[in-house]
Parts: sequence; structure tokens; C-alpha cells
Amino acid sequence: MWLCLCDCGNKSIVWGPNLRGGRTSSCGCLRAEQLTKRNKITKKRHGMSKSPEYKIWAGILMRCRPIKGESNYGRRGIKVCKRWKKFVNFFKDMGTRPSSKHSIERKNNNGPYNPENCKWGTSKEQCNNKRNNIIVEFKGKQMTLAMAARASGINYQTLHWRFKHHRYLYPPGPRLSK
Repeated sequence: MWLCLCDCGNKSIVWGPNLRGGRTSSCGCLRAEQLTKRNKITKKRHGMSKSPEYKIWAGILMRCRPIKGESNYGRRGIKVCKRWKKFVNFFKDMGTRPSSKHSIERKNNNGPYNPENCKWGTSKEQCNNKRNNIIVEFKGKQMTLAMAARASGINYQTLHWRFKHHRYLYPPGPRLSK
């Protein structure tokens, strides 16, 4: 063990092999200085690392990493556009989310994360844009089974049972199709 005098004036005790191997270069002040400098650079970029928009953006990047897993978007080939690899660009394109009930939604469920395919959506809107939704026709419009249940006033479970058991028109209601 060695008692060393740092350039900043502090004294510290350093283990000999670390001193000889060059693994210790200060009393700790250098590391603190480097962290401060790095944090200032980060804050100059956007200063929004604790914002909900930043957390949503970081979640997008995590979901789209190409790793093994059944629900991983990267495995399905869903990508983030090159422009959105930087948070500043994502925020310029999407803006502040309208409320705490909104999160990012892709219009085309199998499409990429890019300005043309994304919008801020509520959880209800997002539930209507899932791959496993049952699509039906009601009053000439295609919609999810849940939307048809709300529009027709028929209980969702009743419509779902009819769909599963191929009893589409008894009693009259939404026309179900597979």
C-alpha cells in the first residue's frame, strides 16, 4: 500500500499493483470530473432523459433489438427508422404526448417505427390494433369484435361465443367472419 498525493492536492492510499499497472491515476477526482463532463454533454443534447417521451423512445429501441424471444419486435422484423435512432429526432417528429394516457402506437401493426406509421394513442385505440383481434363487419364497416359489441349493444362475451361456435346471425347482430 502506498500513500499518494493526487494532482488535485488530496492524499489517498493506493494498492501497489494498481499503482504500478497504471490502473489508478487519481484519488477519484478524475472519474468524478469525467462523469460531470459526460453529463453536461448529455444535458446539452436534449435534457429530457427523465421525461415520459424519452422512456417511451428507449422502450421502442429495446423492443426492436434482434434477440430471441416470442414477443420481441426485432424477431418479427419490426425496426426503428434510422432517423429515430436519436431521441431528438423522435421528439421533433412526435412532439409531447397529449396526456399520460397516451403512448406510441403503430398504425400498421407489422410496420416499422417511423413518423409515417406512428401516432400517440390511448390504450383503447391500441387494443383495437392488435394482431389477435377478431375482425367483423357491422353496418357495412369492418371493425374489431369489441368495437362491434359496443356499437351493437351486445355483450362482448356473447359475440365471442357466437364467433367460436359459428352462430353468426342468431339473434341478428354483427356479421362475423374469420
